[in-house]
Amino acid sequence: MAEQADDATGAINDKNPLEPHEVIRPSWPWLLLLGSAVAVLSAIIRIAECGESLWVDELHSAWAIAGRWDQVAARAAAGNQTPWYFWLLRVWTNTLGSSELMLRMPSVLALAATSGVLVVAAARASGRWMIGVLAGGLLAIDLNAIYFGSEARSYGLVILSATIAVWAAVELADPHSAGRNRWRWTLWLACLFGLLMHPTAGLVLAVVVAAGWIWSRLADAATAWKAIVLVGSAAAAVGAFAVNAFVVSRVWQQRDHWNTFGVPQSAWDLWTMWPWTIVAIPIGVWAIAVLAARCFGEQPQNRQRLQVWPFLLSVVLAGTLACWLLASYAGVPMWHRRYIVGLMPLVAWATADAWAAAIDRLPRRLRFRGAGVVWGALAMVVALMGLLYDQQTATLWRDNRVTLRAEDWRGAAAWLNQRRAPGEPVYVGAELIESNQLAELDPADPQYESIRQYLLFPVSGPYAIEGAEPLGLAAQSMRHDLRKMLTDAPENHSPEDRSPDVRWMIYRIAEPQLNQLYLHANQPTLAAPAIRFTEGMTQGFGALTVVRLETRRD
Repeated sequence: MAEQADDATGAINDKNPLEPHEVIRPSWPWLLLLGSAVAVLSAIIRIAECGESLWVDELHSAWAIAGRWDQVAARAAAGNQTPWYFWLLRVWTNTLGSSELMLRMPSVLALAATSGVLVVAAARASGRWMIGVLAGGLLAIDLNAIYFGSEARSYGLVILSATIAVWAAVELADPHSAGRNRWRWTLWLACLFGLLMHPTAGLVLAVVVAAGWIWSRLADAATAWKAIVLVGSAAAAVGAFAVNAFVVSRVWQQRDHWNTFGVPQSAWDLWTMWPWTIVAIPIGVWAIAVLAARCFGEQPQNRQRLQVWPFLLSVVLAGTLACWLLASYAGVPMWHRRYIVGLMPLVAWATADAWAAAIDRLPRRLRFRGAGVVWGALAMVVALMGLLYDQQTATLWRDNRVTLRAEDWRGAAAWLNQRRAPGEPVYVGAELIESNQLAELDPADPQYESIRQYLLFPVSGPYAIEGAEPLGLAAQSMRHDLRKMLTDAPENHSPEDRSPDVRWMIYRIAEPQLNQLYLHANQPTLAAPAIRFTEGMTQGFGALTVVRLETRRD
């Protein structure tokens, strides 16, 4: 008896499963409905994490858009960022307010949209709506995607643009896809937008375009990309880099500053970058299914669909390896997940499509009426639960003490402001890569004041502390900074006043590490004389520490 199936499930839908046939894609209304549902779920998950305090990078975003319109670009450049995201954020906050939720909402919506796009793209490529839901669902619950999808930075929009670019590449390589000119323009505009948001998106997008060109030629010469696709993509890249030339050249000249965090420690870092186990499981099932079919002497189902997971996996592998090699051997310290964040949704899509390929290769005895629904549901359970277990995401939802960023600037500023007396000096060590630049300049230098204001941005925005002064990097300049601040008398004390001098410090360093640095800086033979009369008290706020120094005036 011939096997029958529902087109929507993507199960076997012809009279002879061994005869070639074209995959019937789920309808657009059905896909849009599913994509919208997954997008809403993704948004809800991320909104729940938007109540955390802004961390230092997000505080830069808030500071960059808080000034005049003509200051936005300069403030963005001070933080080594291009201005386009900040202009968009300025328009957004001018309309809807600048609360923590509203600052993060563009990224929330971008990741929600990406999850919805994955549903549609993966379902169209596989012919199974459940595979689309799996792809979008994996991104919705991915811990790193939750992080970038609830952060007031440009990376959420980079993720969205990279996903759209890959979808366009897949459609251009599919012989059954219509509207090639439309997909070319989609690819070009996605590349341009992603590069405008952040120049490091160029590495991922370059790999996508190069791999797409190679893949299309290997898949079917009749559908190979024309040269215009490569030319248009290159033009988009050149245009984006041209308008961002000032920031790109500035970052390139200062790239050594990123050596503290942008260089991999070992090849093991390649494994820890992405949840590779989640991708490996369906590929293993696919390999076992292929071997089992050969042992039983069966022909596989010949569903004439585009095998997308090898392309997606090759892009993820090539992009990740290229970033690792550039950071390890080429003097380009960009080994950080945020700089290749556009690969993240491809991991989810590759996992889902690999499950579709595994289901396609199941032996005949495992193919029955409704098999698409049964095996698709099993794939969803294994993949989604496996990702939750691998990343321990449930801990974030179960324990209110667990946070994504662990920098409670809001709590630290409020605690200090409640206890600080008028006139007591405050010093802020934001531990930025530019923190030591101020000590190298003369106060009369025109750049001095602009750098000083930049170093104080964490306490110049929503968590303001009046009258603060910047500190250098603690590991290098704490001894010098302590000598200076203990020598200078607070403005609120007259010579006749014998009450203790009180000074405050905020360091972006966890309390145990800061205590060690403080003891090292105040060795008896090296410390400032006043340190003998100074007592310190610390209060931790996650990765921040507030220090209160009290010096007796004997």
